[in-house]
Amino acid sequence: MTLQQAQDYVERLAPDPYYRDNYRSYEADYLPDVVDLIAPLGSGLKVLEVGPGWGTLAVWMVDRAHKVTVLDQQPMGTYISGELLRQTGIRYVQGEVDGYAMPYTANGPYDLVICTQVIPHLKWRPDAALRNINCAMAPSGRLITSALDSRCYPHVIPAFPRWQDVPKYESWLAPVPDIEVCMYTQETFRGLLETEYGSVRITQRPGSTTMLAECRQPRSMD
Repeated sequence: MTLQQAQDYVERLAPDPYYRDNYRSYEADYLPDVVDLIAPLGSGLKVLEVGPGWGTLAVWMVDRAHKVTVLDQQPMGTYISGELLRQTGIRYVQGEVDGYAMPYTANGPYDLVICTQVIPHLKWRPDAALRNINCAMAPSGRLITSALDSRCYPHVIPAFPRWQDVPKYESWLAPVPDIEVCMYTQETFRGLLETEYGSVRITQRPGSTTMLAECRQPRSMD
């Protein structure tokens, strides 16, 4: 199955037309690059996708015989339809990655964690989310994640100029709104990732607004 075929599959089963009318074209900015990173890994991996969107990448991975669990803060059926889950065998877990609860660890450890286009939407410190992901990863596993390149949004005023300024999780605090304007330079993105990973490789296709990172050697496993 090609990525376009996976998109066609998702479009047929999407709960509403937003995927067809808007989101599918947005995926073109980053999903082909993510697929290029995953394809050489072969098949049969235990995979966790955090923030799966409408399920395109998950469908593509299942077709490559990966065992896929997705974690989304939205109820099942909001983006990924129940029929898609039934047909593909993708396991759906509702929960958040940046708080204290980690409902997805029971199915780990995972060989591969995908967390793309999620960091801009976290409501708490992104290093906490990375630490939670580490708890679900196999020691030899890898994380593929992404961030928006601040150079592509020169007129946007950051809500939090530094990721360290984002509030830490506290049970008594109300979560902050989506921090979609907490963007990164390659240097600051690397600095964030190196708080939790010993090996970080960042790539960015010319013309793309998205920086992709492959992370290995989770520090919490040292």
